[in-house]
Amino acid sequence: MATKTLKVPNKLSEITLGQYQQFSKISIENADEDFLQKKTIEIFCGVDLKDVDKIKYTSIVRVIGVINKIFDSKSIFKDRFKMNGIEYGFIPKLDNMTYGEFVDLDTLMNDWQTMDQAMAVMYRKVKDSHNDKYTIENYDADEVDDMKQMPLDIVFGAIFFFGKFRKGINDAYPKLFGEGQKENQYSAESSLSENFGWWTTFYSLGKGDITKFEAIEKLNFKACLTYLSFEKQKNEIETKRIKDARQNRSY
Repeated sequence: MATKTLKVPNKLSEITLGQYQQFSKISIENADEDFLQKKTIEIFCGVDLKDVDKIKYTSIVRVIGVINKIFDSKSIFKDRFKMNGIEYGFIPKLDNMTYGEFVDLDTLMNDWQTMDQAMAVMYRKVKDSHNDKYTIENYDADEVDDMKQMPLDIVFGAIFFFGKFRKGINDAYPKLFGEGQKENQYSAESSLSENFGWWTTFYSLGKGDITKFEAIEKLNFKACLTYLSFEKQKNEIETKRIKDARQNRSY
């Protein structure tokens, strides 16, 4: 097989999220460099693995170099893009996200194998558009578009953009995401949070009433985080008061 028949991508926009997810999974599960190089050619150049062995090694090295250079390139955030003739738009204002959107994003973005689902939260079909303004479809976790064909440059740009936003949230709510989060990490409370994740916050917001969880998903996420921060600080004050009272009685 001649190298010129290879369809080698020259930029991130020519690689799909689905391809990168395959590559990421293979990279984690395999340490053999020769096998990884062959799988890289198979995934990104559309060549059957059995045919990769027919390619000259020098050509493989050259193609791998091109692909690695692509991944080193920077991506610019884009609020809209087209896929399969359909226009998708990023959440117009992240501050207006629902609690359900925020929780799903925070959970799904931790794993490349669920990144397509995370992108389906961030980007949805554009309903109306006028100049720079647009509206998108409401988020429904049970009905999301398949984003595996999404261009990788859009994905990288969105990840970077949301990462900066998420850092701001961490700084704004230190009681939940900052100070003291590593203290007492082996306590029963920390263990509960580790085992059930964001579900514990729904329990707190709904005062233990599971019938309220669906309504909580639709609340503004900042309102929910503010309430959770208040509850956490209030509980800390009450716990300290009880502890101090016990110590005073012991004297």
